[in-house]
Amino acid sequence: MPCQGAQRSTCRKFGCKCASERRNELSSYAHRRYGCYYLTKPFANAELLARIRVWLRQTARVAPDSDESLIEVGELRIDLGRRLVWAAGREVHLTPIEYKLFATLMRNSGRVLTHRQLLEMTRGPRYGSETQYLRVYMGQLRRKLEPDATLPRYLLTEPGVGYRLRAE
Repeated sequence: MPCQGAQRSTCRKFGCKCASERRNELSSYAHRRYGCYYLTKPFANAELLARIRVWLRQTARVAPDSDESLIEVGELRIDLGRRLVWAAGREVHLTPIEYKLFATLMRNSGRVLTHRQLLEMTRGPRYGSETQYLRVYMGQLRRKLEPDATLPRYLLTEPGVGYRLRAE
């Protein structure tokens, strides 16, 4: 019997599946999709609470006036608390999606993020395979943030994988 009511929302949020669902088919997909947030029922309440605490710590908002709300990489700077962006000392206006994309790259500077990761973080899970959107947004970010958009210094493409913000 599929999950019902409150159980259903818990299942969606943390990727748990009811015991009666086809566990073998879903198991490998769910582990790839949800990673450490995937639980199969039955599970201990303590384990669920521990995983929720970890998830909350990882997704906690940064206080607007904390030092952690300012991230600088070379000539690029973002204030996460006030949602402001600067490139080479000048303030730059970004659309909400451009801002999410840039903030994600800044928080993970030096790391390669796959197309799927970036799309799911900025556009949502339904857009995970829509790489053409990502190419458009990255082009717009490069025009707004890079000294020369044709020779990017910070917003680098990792062919066949995704994008990386070069940490200097």
